[in-house]
Amino acid sequence: MEKNQKIVIGVVVALVVIIGLVVFIKNMNDNSQPASTMTNNQTQTPPATTTPEQATTTPASSAKGSMAYTDAVVKYKDRRIQFTQTCQASPTNMVFKNPVTLMLDNRSTITQKITIAGKTYTIGSYKYTVITINQKTLPATLYANCNSSNNVATILMEK
Repeated sequence: MEKNQKIVIGVVVALVVIIGLVVFIKNMNDNSQPASTMTNNQTQTPPATTTPEQATTTPASSAKGSMAYTDAVVKYKDRRIQFTQTCQASPTNMVFKNPVTLMLDNRSTITQKITIAGKTYTIGSYKYTVITINQKTLPATLYANCNSSNNVATILMEK
């Protein structure tokens, strides 16, 4: 009987460990979504300090000679915004001198539509694009939107 009790106790302990792992993993996945969910539920976008006519954004050429991803990461290390599967941006707040060239980096398995200063950039899965922002009126605050998520990043442009 003692041997059977040890087996039962072992099975119960194993089940508790498995259930604990499942709950832990589920909580980790749930914790990665609130910011995106909160952003998706926003119904009002704060007023931008510029209009599309006041901002100039230019996508970099995607013709031959495009930079390899690893080279672009090095070149734009301090001027890169990454977007996740759930449209979370990193970093979320940036300050740049006008004009600035930025790398918009889609680190997800789906195509993302990123909008900054009234211009929309469609970036394929695990692709990037380089844009130039040149504000006519400074200082200016620009908001980056990703698909239906608004204000996932804020860009302050200075003189």
